[in-house]
Amino acid sequence: CICSAGFYSDDNGHCLACPEGMECELGSSISPNALVKPFLLEGYWSSAEEPFSVYTCNSVDQCPGGFPGEACGPHLITQACAHCSSGYILIDRTCIECSPFEKSAVLFPLIPVFLGPLGVIAMYLVSAADVEKWRRWPSGIAGMGFVLLNHYQMVNLLNLPNMQAPSTLTGVLDVWRFTSDVMSLFRPPCVGMASFFQSLLLKSLLPVAVFAIFAGTALSSRLVAYCWRKPHLSMDLNRVTSSYFAIVFAFFAAISQAAFTIAKCTPNPSDKWTLTADRSVTCFEGDWWSMLVVGSLAVICWLGGFGALFTWAILTAPAKWHLKSHRMRWKFLYIKFRPQCFFFSMVICGKGMLTNLGFIIFSQSLLQVYWTLTCMALYCGLLAHYRPWRIMQINFVDIAAHLSLIFLGFMLTVFLELDSATERTVGMLSVAVSFTTAVCCLGATAAMLATQLYAPLLTRRSKRIEEVRTAVARLAYLEPERFLHFMDNLIDHDLFAFVSGAQAMPNELLDQELVEQESVRRSRLSQEEEEGDSKEAQAKASMPPPPAAAAAAQSSPFGRIDLDVGDFEMLSPQTFVV
Repeated sequence: CICSAGFYSDDNGHCLACPEGMECELGSSISPNALVKPFLLEGYWSSAEEPFSVYTCNSVDQCPGGFPGEACGPHLITQACAHCSSGYILIDRTCIECSPFEKSAVLFPLIPVFLGPLGVIAMYLVSAADVEKWRRWPSGIAGMGFVLLNHYQMVNLLNLPNMQAPSTLTGVLDVWRFTSDVMSLFRPPCVGMASFFQSLLLKSLLPVAVFAIFAGTALSSRLVAYCWRKPHLSMDLNRVTSSYFAIVFAFFAAISQAAFTIAKCTPNPSDKWTLTADRSVTCFEGDWWSMLVVGSLAVICWLGGFGALFTWAILTAPAKWHLKSHRMRWKFLYIKFRPQCFFFSMVICGKGMLTNLGFIIFSQSLLQVYWTLTCMALYCGLLAHYRPWRIMQINFVDIAAHLSLIFLGFMLTVFLELDSATERTVGMLSVAVSFTTAVCCLGATAAMLATQLYAPLLTRRSKRIEEVRTAVARLAYLEPERFLHFMDNLIDHDLFAFVSGAQAMPNELLDQELVEQESVRRSRLSQEEEEGDSKEAQAKASMPPPPAAAAAAQSSPFGRIDLDVGDFEMLSPQTFVV
């Protein structure tokens, strides 16, 4: 007797169901002498020692299928074919041999160490502008660069490891990997740092290494200034601090992604969970616990610490804005956004953390993408409402960037596999989403009624109107030169608000004047009509009726009929004919 297709025979001759990720043809058996044995499908891996403990791979290129222990692509090793053998590096899901230059210590770590101080000096030299120049074109170019960097960090987040997309698409998306992992440019695996624990430790300590480069460069400048008796060569610590935190802020999404990596686990057919970023690491077992400690410290120190520090700087800005030292120290937070929207820096940091949290909350790839797209949509709504960027054009670029992310995310879902549980979840979410418009209408109606009927809000509106009247009165007393200087230094958003108000004033005032003039005209006409009716009535009362009219009235069966001009105006031509 042999087992039917979809089953295999164990050592005792019992037919067992073929596990997920394997193919069992008719007569499959695990006997060493069996002619037909179970084999792995594309995208799955198992070891020769535990052939039925199946793990999911990140791509079919890494796991092309085959017999257990033999199902890895060229030069791929370890569990789920997650790493390359020594002397090779994994690029676009394929092992590429490292060049002699990449294997040397020149590319890493010598080049980063030598290029670091040059980068610090360059950032210091371009950070001298104070608040009166923050709306100029150099700041605009820097803002555009920040939006572009943040955009491709989100693209890298959507490039899911288990996405079964064409190699041309994954190759293009992998180009932007450096925006979230700068060290990948220097190929650390080629110099022996190939394990996931080494990679995690390097990413977690990177803010410390960057701080050491900034601090060393600043101290060296002060030493050179002291020895050469040239004080101008000494770096201002406020500007150096702002430059360092500008790097942290620009890569905050990447720092969030690295800190949460250890908690992003995905299930396997073997009922074990492995890291999404490295399938060779089994979650909740062995070395994973020591890695969890490193990741937790990164979350507390970098995300919690930097987040709290940035929040404090934003909250204290109004009280310390007059201090140039404070403005220059926290310039990276203030220069991008208009004063009323300094808080938007924390919105960007929050977006980076929330998008990464979705990969911990959900294990299904489709739900992870939906979570990311929801965060993008909410961010777009905030952008459209507040228009926070100091330079108006960057608002439109930022909105366009996130709209493109939403379209990209929906297109990438084509390459994701769905299971029954995900389909049920998506169905429930679709039902919930269908009611969102009704909920928004109810909320908007309640807000509208509150603003027009709720007394405290009406009082608040009156106070705002009084503030506008006071501000306009103050501007009216400014000398022409001071007024032009004031308007010339406005940021784009405030200037647009002034122009919109100036354009609305003539129309509104003209409408009010026309209403007042029409009201006066109607009142005057009404008064004249009343006076005329009174005089006419007195004249008629003092005059005797004509003899013909009196005789007609006496002969008429209806009695006397009195008509005046107004009565004839109310009669139609047909009435006269009758």
